[in-house]
Amino acid sequence: MSKANPQPRGHGKAHGRTCVGCGEKDSPAAFVRLVLVDDGSEASRVLVDVGNSSFGRGAHVHARRGCLEKACKGGLSRSFKTRVVANAADLGSEIAAGTDRRLEGLLLAARRSGYLVLGADAVCELLEQRKDVVIVVARDTKTVVSRRPIAEAIAEGRAIAWGTKEGVGRLLGRDEVALVAVTSASIASELRAVFAQGDACRFSGDESEGRAVAGLGRVSAAVSEGR
Repeated sequence: MSKANPQPRGHGKAHGRTCVGCGEKDSPAAFVRLVLVDDGSEASRVLVDVGNSSFGRGAHVHARRGCLEKACKGGLSRSFKTRVVANAADLGSEIAAGTDRRLEGLLLAARRSGYLVLGADAVCELLEQRKDVVIVVARDTKTVVSRRPIAEAIAEGRAIAWGTKEGVGRLLGRDEVALVAVTSASIASELRAVFAQGDACRFSGDESEGRAVAGLGRVSAAVSEGR
């Protein structure tokens, strides 16, 4: 009898990770990595590693308020087996800031690769032809969201309200940019995932750069109120 071909070690097993807050397993993409900083003081601290590029002992947490609070109340200390002092609101702000930097990098990567369309007219024309693009609407714009193709993209969950016209313009070498479209499926997918992480962990009063987009009403409120 012939023997079955040996399977690679770990074949068929889910490569999930565990949240140090809620204790649930999830896919790696669902987490933000926290890196232990042991500087010899009585209690250690952690740094946010949004890009998963920092060296050192790491733990993973869902980017949401409840998980951050549980992680800071004991989950991090249990995971690292040492006393860790951390504040959930501070970590939430650090994660939000880190995701904002990552979003900037993704938009620049899209532009370098020719996957970025700027301007309301060009974006509207594109949206009439394609339904697989993601648009980024500056939070302080008050006019473009009423245009039908843009309103439909927002209602269908293919938009995020992020940044300001001046900030996005400065990033892209323009005076002001109110609207851009990302035409690369992979970059658009990562853009939405990174944005969702940053928005989910913003605590009350932290309105720095993002706003979740679940539909037309919510994003319209975000941009019309200049939030």
